[in-house]
Amino acid sequence: MKSAGLLSKSALASTEFFVERAPALSGMMGVRGRRRTFRLTKETVARSASGNRKRAALLAKAPGFAFSGRLDSDVLAVDGRPLSGQLVVEECAAPVAAVELQLLRVEATPAEGRRGGWMRRTSEVMTLQVAEGDLARGVAVPLHMVLPRRFVCESVELPGVFAIDFEVNVVVIFGKNFVVAENVPITILRHESGASQRHL
Repeated sequence: MKSAGLLSKSALASTEFFVERAPALSGMMGVRGRRRTFRLTKETVARSASGNRKRAALLAKAPGFAFSGRLDSDVLAVDGRPLSGQLVVEECAAPVAAVELQLLRVEATPAEGRRGGWMRRTSEVMTLQVAEGDLARGVAVPLHMVLPRRFVCESVELPGVFAIDFEVNVVVIFGKNFVVAENVPITILRHESGASQRHL
């Protein structure tokens, strides 16, 4: 005998949900971000590439350039205001092809065999093209990125066990695939009120 009706159908269903802690339960109340300013020139990039001969040789052939910029805060909330700032091309001997913002996740665990050493793994979360084509000199280009809520978590550190941090790269691409970038570490919190459990 074949059963029919309500009991013959599957009763399974799936749904997506987010779990969030209340701000008052967190360990970092009132964390304030700082405005981060930066300057990109051949000299500042050469200092960061001093240990890399190939990069230093490429940089020697690069055109002269000077960029200045800022990020409005180095502390962001997943449910809060987006990353914002600006970039100004002060001078550049070659045309700029594009400007990009990259959000990177940095996972760190203790490295076996190294005392106090950490093994870091960086992965790209998101890249956003901010401008395309040569930029007018002396004009502020706005930087704006909404954090991808499904692909970021708050910054976490469990001392001696693991850490998850985030960084933002402001990337300037020149016409012949020459790239310069400024790396800015950021802290991501769950709530805009400044609540986070940075240290578990």
